[in-house]
Amino acid sequence: MAQAGFTPISLYYSTTAAAAPTAGNLVPGELAINITDGKLYYEDNLGAVQLLAAGSGALGDVVGPASATANAIPTFNGTTGKLIQNNSGVTISAGIITATGFSGPLNGSVGATTANTGVFTQVEIAAQGDLRLQDTTGGEYVALQAPGTLASSYTLTMPSDDGNSGQVLTTDGSGGLSWTSNGNGDVVGPASATDDAVVRFDGTTGKLIQNSAVTIADTTGNITGGTYNKVTITAPASGSTLTVADGKTLTANSTLTLAGTDAKTLTVNASLTLSGTDSTVMTFPATSTTVAGLGIAQTFTQDQTIAGNLTLNGQGDVRFADGDSSNWVAFQGAANISSNVTWTLPAADGSNGQVLSTDGTGALSWITPSSGTSITISNDTSTATNLYPTFVSSTSGTASTLNTGNAKLLYKPSTGELQASAPVALNGIFVNANTIAANYTVDTGFNGLSAGPVTVNGGVTVTVASGSVWTVV
Repeated sequence: MAQAGFTPISLYYSTTAAAAPTAGNLVPGELAINITDGKLYYEDNLGAVQLLAAGSGALGDVVGPASATANAIPTFNGTTGKLIQNNSGVTISAGIITATGFSGPLNGSVGATTANTGVFTQVEIAAQGDLRLQDTTGGEYVALQAPGTLASSYTLTMPSDDGNSGQVLTTDGSGGLSWTSNGNGDVVGPASATDDAVVRFDGTTGKLIQNSAVTIADTTGNITGGTYNKVTITAPASGSTLTVADGKTLTANSTLTLAGTDAKTLTVNASLTLSGTDSTVMTFPATSTTVAGLGIAQTFTQDQTIAGNLTLNGQGDVRFADGDSSNWVAFQGAANISSNVTWTLPAADGSNGQVLSTDGTGALSWITPSSGTSITISNDTSTATNLYPTFVSSTSGTASTLNTGNAKLLYKPSTGELQASAPVALNGIFVNANTIAANYTVDTGFNGLSAGPVTVNGGVTVTVASGSVWTVV
C-alpha cells in the first residue's frame, strides 16, 4: 500500500495474461503494464507499441497479438522484429501445412513418407514443362508435355475405368476420352493426297476413298474450292464471316437467308445483284434494321415502297429535283421540336386558289381564303369586367392596327357603363334620360348627377352607397 501522506501512481494496466496494449490505447511516451505477465510497454514517437521491460519469468521482448488462431503460423507485424501478428490463412497440424494458396515455385519432395505423396486440386506446369513418370529405379521416365503453341486451352477428361485389352483412347472432339475397340481397317485410300483435302468415296462399295479439290483449313476451318448446292452455313456462337473471294460469285437461285437471333451484317464491297425472271424481294426482320451504304449517297432509279415510317435524322431534307435534277426544292424539320407532330394531307387535291389549313391537331384541309382578315362579331351583355374599346388612327382605307385607351376608356358589357377619365361634350350639352327604368347603385367612391326632373319607375330602386351622393339638378 502507499506510504502514508503520499498519493500512489497507478499506470494503465491489464490483468489478462499475454494481453498487450495497442497504439490506440496509448499516446506517445505513455506507459502501460501487464501486471500478470510483468511486462512494461510504451508507445514510441512513431506510434508503435514497444516492450520496455519484462519481469522475472517474462524474458521475451516480442509482443504478440491479443488473440490467435490455433495452429496458425504467425508473421512479423512491421520491420522492428518485436511485433508478431496472427495469420489464420496458414496453419500447421501433425506436420501438415494448410494454406489458402501457394505462389511461386515449390521445390523438393512433396509429402512426408516414402514414396512421397501429395494431394492437389490443380497442378500447372509452365513453359512446356514435363509431367515425368519415373521407373522403379528413378533413373528413367516417360513424360507428357503440351505442344509448343496452342490456339486455345483445352482439357482432356480420362475415362471412368481402365477399359479392355486392346482398346484405345478416343476423343469425342470436346475433350472427353473413352476406351474404344480399334478397327482392323478395310478401306483403301489413294496413293497420295492433298493436305487438308476433304475425303470422297470412290465408287459405291464404301471401301475406296479418293482425294478431292475441296480443302478445310486446319486453324480457321475455311472451306476452299468446289460448288455447293442447298448448303446451310451455321455460324458459331461468336462472330463469323462468309467471304466470297475476288473474282468469285455467290449465287442463290432461290433464297439467301441470314438467320439467327443476334445482329446480322451483309457487307458488299462492290455490288449486290438480285437477278432473275420472277419477283425479287429483300426481306428484313421486324425489329430495328440498318441498311448502311459506304458513306456515300444512294440513288434509286425505280419506285420504292416503304410500308412503315421514313425518318430523316439531323434535320435532313426531303428533296424534289427539277427535270434535269440540277436543282431541287426541299422540306425539312425545324431546328428544335419540343414534341413530334404529324400532318395528315387532305384526301383530294382541292380547287383552284384554295390553300392548306390546319385544324390545330395536324389534320390539313383545303379552304378558300377570304379577301381580308375575317373578324367574328357576337353580342356580349354578360361580361362583368371592364373591357377596352378599340379605335383606329385613320378614317378610311384598311386598318392594320387596332388601338385601345387602356384605363382611360373602359366599357362593362353587363351594365353598359362607359368610363372615361375626362369626358368632354363639344356641343356643350350632357344628356341623360328623364326616367330611370332599371335598378341602379351609386357605388362607394362615386357620386351621381342627373338633370331633372327625373322619374323613378315603380318597382325600380336607386341605391346610394354610404358616403356617396346622388344629386338631381
